[in-house]
Amino acid sequence: MIEELAMVSLQIRIAYNKILESIKIEPKYVLELLKLEYEQKIREKWGESIFRNILDVQCFAEPSHDIVTSVHSDIERMRREQEYENLSALTI
Repeated sequence: MIEELAMVSLQIRIAYNKILESIKIEPKYVLELLKLEYEQKIREKWGESIFRNILDVQCFAEPSHDIVTSVHSDIERMRREQEYENLSALTI
C-alpha cells in the first residue's frame, strides 16, 4: 500500500514538473489558454447575477418612485430564491 502511494506521488510530481516546464517554454500560450477559461467563468458568474428588465418610463431624468420600488422588490425576491442562494463560489 505504501509503495503504491509512493508511486502515485512520484507520478503526480513528474506531471507537475512537466507542467512547469511547458509554462517556461511557452508562457504566452499557457497564459492565453488560462485567460480564456477564466474569462468564460467570469462571464457565466456575472450572467447568473445580473438581471435585466425593460421598463416603460415617462421621463428618464426622474424615474417614478413606484417603478424603482417595484424593480428593487423584484430583484430582492429573485436573490432570495433557492436557486440564487445555492450558487457556487467562483474559484480564481
